[in-house]
Amino acid sequence: MMLNLNEVKNAFAEIISALSNDINELLPEDGISGMIKFYQNDEVEQCRSNKDNDMLLYQYGTYGFSGVPEFQINITRQLIIDHEDEPYQLQLTFYYPKELGIDISAFNLWWNDKMGISQFIYKVNETPAYKKCHSKRPIRVEYIFEQC
Repeated sequence: MMLNLNEVKNAFAEIISALSNDINELLPEDGISGMIKFYQNDEVEQCRSNKDNDMLLYQYGTYGFSGVPEFQINITRQLIIDHEDEPYQLQLTFYYPKELGIDISAFNLWWNDKMGISQFIYKVNETPAYKKCHSKRPIRVEYIFEQC
């Protein structure tokens, strides 16, 4: 489906709602899979000029951005619009107690190849964080769409 940039947040919100009635009960395996399918199936009109304008970022680590360190698993769809200074990011973050990630080093993986998405899925599934948390209920889940 072809989306306009202003439709992205609501389109993904519908996917999340179909996966779970309560976002805080969404599991990483479902949320990450939902974001990947959204990336595969829905193009953003303003990002079609270059495949680097529409990318996925899978990342995790222990961070204390809110003051309290927590282990976080995040899947982000980054959208770059020609002639704009900053990208837009649709972020889905799963938060866990910091102890869960004590033996896991921070990691990130960028992806811009829709045709090779099976390789991205394989790499994500093989990470220590995914193996440890894919079916664990997080403390909370955060869903944000913003221009960075």
